Amino acid sequence: MAKTYFISYTGQDKEWANWIAAVLEEQGQTVLNPEWDIRAGDNFVSKMNEFIRKCDVCIPVLSQAYLESAYCTAEWTNIFAVVVKEKEKRMIPVRVSDVNPDGLFYATVYVDLYDEILAHDEKAAEKKLIEGVISDEASRDKPGFPTATATPPTAQTATPHTTPRASFPGALPLNNLQERNPHFTGREEQLGAIRLQFRSGGAGCVKQTITGLGGIGKTQTAIEYAWRSIHDYKDTVWFVNAETELSAFSDCLGFAKAAGVAPEQPDGAGEPTPDKLASLLKAWFAAHNSWLFIFDNVERREVISPYLSNVQTGHILFTTRERELKQGKLVGVESFTHAEAARFMRDRLYDCIELVDDEAALVQLVMRMNNFPLALEQAAAYMARANRSCSDYIALLEKHGALKTLSAKMSRPSNYLLAVNETLSLSYEKLSGSARQLLNLCAYMYPDGIPLALFTRQIESLPMPLKEGLSDDFSQDEIIMELLNYSLVKRDGDYLSMHRFLQEVCREQACNDGTDWPNLCIDAIISDLPKESDYGSRANRDKFERIAAHASSAAGHICVERRDDADIREKAAWAYYLLGYGGTELTWYWQALEWYKQALELEIEIYGEQQQITARTLNDIGVVYSHTGEYEESLAWLTRAMSIREAVLGDEHPEYANSCNNIAYAYSSQGDYELALAWYNKTVGIQEKAPGPDDPALAKTYNNIGFTHSGRGEYPEALKCYLKALKIYANSSYRYRVEGSNVMINIGEVCEHLRDFTEALSWYLKALGIREDVLGSDHPKTVYTYISIAEVHHALRDYSSALEWLHKALAARERVLGSEHPETMLVREYIERVISFNVLQ
Repeated sequence: MAKTYFISYTGQDKEWANWIAAVLEEQGQTVLNPEWDIRAGDNFVSKMNEFIRKCDVCIPVLSQAYLESAYCTAEWTNIFAVVVKEKEKRMIPVRVSDVNPDGLFYATVYVDLYDEILAHDEKAAEKKLIEGVISDEASRDKPGFPTATATPPTAQTATPHTTPRASFPGALPLNNLQERNPHFTGREEQLGAIRLQFRSGGAGCVKQTITGLGGIGKTQTAIEYAWRSIHDYKDTVWFVNAETELSAFSDCLGFAKAAGVAPEQPDGAGEPTPDKLASLLKAWFAAHNSWLFIFDNVERREVISPYLSNVQTGHILFTTRERELKQGKLVGVESFTHAEAARFMRDRLYDCIELVDDEAALVQLVMRMNNFPLALEQAAAYMARANRSCSDYIALLEKHGALKTLSAKMSRPSNYLLAVNETLSLSYEKLSGSARQLLNLCAYMYPDGIPLALFTRQIESLPMPLKEGLSDDFSQDEIIMELLNYSLVKRDGDYLSMHRFLQEVCREQACNDGTDWPNLCIDAIISDLPKESDYGSRANRDKFERIAAHASSAAGHICVERRDDADIREKAAWAYYLLGYGGTELTWYWQALEWYKQALELEIEIYGEQQQITARTLNDIGVVYSHTGEYEESLAWLTRAMSIREAVLGDEHPEYANSCNNIAYAYSSQGDYELALAWYNKTVGIQEKAPGPDDPALAKTYNNIGFTHSGRGEYPEALKCYLKALKIYANSSYRYRVEGSNVMINIGEVCEHLRDFTEALSWYLKALGIREDVLGSDHPKTVYTYISIAEVHHALRDYSSALEWLHKALAARERVLGSEHPETMLVREYIERVISFNVLQ
C-alpha cells in the first residue's frame, strides 16, 4: 500500500533529499519534498506544518549539519511530537554522513546509508533505503522514468517533481586521493578544527596550513580530513605534491586534464607552461566553489604561488614543515598524546596483540619514542616482524643505544631525531646487507615511485651483495619483503616509495659505511637517462618520464652534499643537461628550462663561461624559449651562445651554423620571414661545406626554410625545401624517424594548399606509420594525423572514410582526456558535421 512521505533536511543535504525522494517515488510512493513542493509565495512554516500533518512517514536526513541547524531541530522535534501523538505516523531517520545521533534520535531506529556512501554503491544504498523505509511489500522492480510512475497528484498532495532523477550524492567527486590509512589514529582535535574553520570561513577562499616536523603525520591528517569530508565537496578533492616545481606542475596539470580544462595543442606542441596552467586553473576556480585542494609538503612559496593567485572560492589545505610558509589559519600537528600513541600501537599490532605484553612497558615504549608517529610505526613493524614484545623492544633500545653523532645540517630537534634513528638503527641490524644497500640507493631518489628497473638495469655496477640479490625476481622479492616488513618502504608493483624523513636519516647513516653512495647513484642515473640520440624510441621517451624526478633528486642531493667535489658536480651538471634535453623532447618546456639553467650554473662554475660546453647549454635554453613563444628571450640566449661559439670555434663551424639556424627559426616563428631567410641562407652556406650535404642538421634547416616559405604562401618553394630535408632524413639513422614524419606532415599540408588531396593523403599515411610505431596511437601528434587524414577524406567527399578516422581520433582522445574534455568534444562535433554533410549530399 502506498504511503505519503515527508523529507526533512538542511540545505546542505538537498541532493540527498532529492535522491531519497526520487527512489521512493519510483516505488510508487507519494513524497512531499520542500525542494519540489513549495512554490514562490507559499508560507514556508505553514507548508511544513501541512506536510507533517499529511504524511504517514517523516524522514529526517541525518547529517552533522542537520543536527546543528536550529531550523531543522525545531522541525524534527515538531515531527517527533506529532509521531508520539498520532500513533499511526512514523519517523524513520536516514543517516547520510559520519554523525552519531544522540538525544531523542539515539533511541530511534534509523536507516544507515553511510557504509554504502563510503563504498559509492548506489544500488546497495537504494536497496537498504527501500527495505528500511517502505514497510509494506512495494514492488522491488525498478520502474521507468520517475515522472511516468509517480503517484498522480490529488487534492491532498502537492505536485510531484518533473525533473530527471538526481545523481546519487554518495558518488565521489573528481579526486586523486590515495587509499585511506586503516591505522590512522588520533588527531581528532586538529580534524575538528580544520572542519570547523572550513565550514565557518565564509564565502571566499578559505586556506589552512598543517605544520609540524617531517614524519609527524601532516600528510596523513590532511588525507584523513579529505576522506571524512569528501562528500562535502561536489566539484573535486585534489591532492598536489608540492615538494618541487615538477611535482606540483604535474599534479595540477593532471587535475586540469581530468577536469577538461587543459587545452592540447593539435600538433603536439607541448603542455601548457606553469603560467598558462595557472591561468586555466584560475578560470576553473572562479567558476566553481565546492572544492578542496591539498598542497602537500610545501617547502618554498614560489612552488605554489603561480597556481593560487587571486583565488576567491573553495578550500585549500597546505602541509609544510616551515611555519613561516603559513597560509590562512595554522593547525599544528605535534606528537601523539600518550593515549593516542598507545592506541596506535594496539591498533597497529592488532594481529599480534600478545606482543603488547604489559601496559607499563607500552607506556614506557611510547615515551621513549617521544610519541612520534614515524618512530612508532617503525617500532611496531619491527616488533611484528621479529616477534618482539614491548619489553623486548625496550631492552634492545637500551642495549644498542642511539647514534652518538648526528649532523647539524639535519636541523631536527634531537628528541625526534633520536627516536627515528633508534628505530632505524634496530631495523638496520636486522636487515640483510642487500636490503640495507637497496635502502641506501632509494634514499637519494625522489621519495615516490622509485622504479626498481633503475637499479636492475645497472646491476653490474652495484656492490655485492646487492648485485647478487637483484639478479633474479625471487631474491629481489625477498629483499623488498624485508623492507616492507619493517615499514621502511611501500611497494606498488615494480615501484617503491620511502618517507622523505627516513631518506634523510638513512643518508646520514649511510655516509659512513664505506660506499660512495652519491657517486654510485649519479653514475646509475647518467647511465639510465636517454641520451640525445635515443628519443626516436618510444620506450626511451617512456623511460625518461619514469626516472626524470629521481635523476633531478639525486643531482640535487649531490650538489648539496658534495659542494667541494668537482668531479661529482661535473656528473651532476651532465645529468641536469640530459634532463633538460629530455624535457625538451617531451615538450616539458618550463621544466627543461629549470634543468638547463641548473646545468649551466654548474658548468660556468666548473669550466667558465667562454667554453663550448656552456655555449651548448646557452643555445638549448634559447631553443626552449623559441618553443614557448618567448622570442625576445630566445634571441638573447641564442645570441649569447653564438658569440661564444664564434670566439671559440670560428664562424665556419657546424655549431656556429646551429646557432644561426636557431636564430632564424626564432625570427620565422614571429613572422619576420625576410630576416629569417637571411639567417637560414647563412646557415646553409656553412652546413653544405661542413660536415656536408647529408648532415641531418642541414635537413632541419631545409625543413625550417620550407616552413618559412609556407608562411609566406610560397608553396612550390616550400615543397622543394621539404623534399630536400626528407631525402637527407631518409638516409640518416633510425633516431630521425620522428623528424622525418614531421616533414611528411608539412608536405601533406602543402599538398592540401595546392588542392592535391590524393597526394596529401599519401604523405599523411606515411607519417602515420612512423608516429604510431614510435609515439603510439594516443600521442597528440598521432591523433593530429588521424584528423588530418579525415580532413582529406572529407574534402574528397568520402564521408565514410572521414568518419572512420575521426572515430579513431575520438577513441584516443577519450582514452587520454576523457569524454568531456574540450578537445574530445571538438572531435565529436567534427563527426556530427561530417554526418550532416553526408546526409545533405
